[in-house]
Amino acid sequence: MKYKKIQTEQQWLNEGIAKYGAWIPNWRFKCPCCGRINTAEEFDKVGLDVEDASQFCIGNFKKKTGCNYATMRTISRHNEGCRLIRFDDGRRLAVFDFSD
Repeated sequence: MKYKKIQTEQQWLNEGIAKYGAWIPNWRFKCPCCGRINTAEEFDKVGLDVEDASQFCIGNFKKKTGCNYATMRTISRHNEGCRLIRFDDGRRLAVFDFSD
């Protein structure tokens, strides 16, 4: 599987903090399928975990907005627009790329 970038959890967190600050609801992610910019804040406002913004397009939860792509559901060409995060305990997680 090809990913846009492979990082450790700490590298990913450091990059997010450098781009958007430490307050995670300010973070923004680009859906690799439809290109929509999802904000962690919009996930928070509808009662979802802010971390879901890095793995789900908002269309999974808000109809007629974005699409229903999710990183853990499919293995597709869209994963090339995702990053692979490696955790210290050996787990790996595909996440959307940060928006520019």
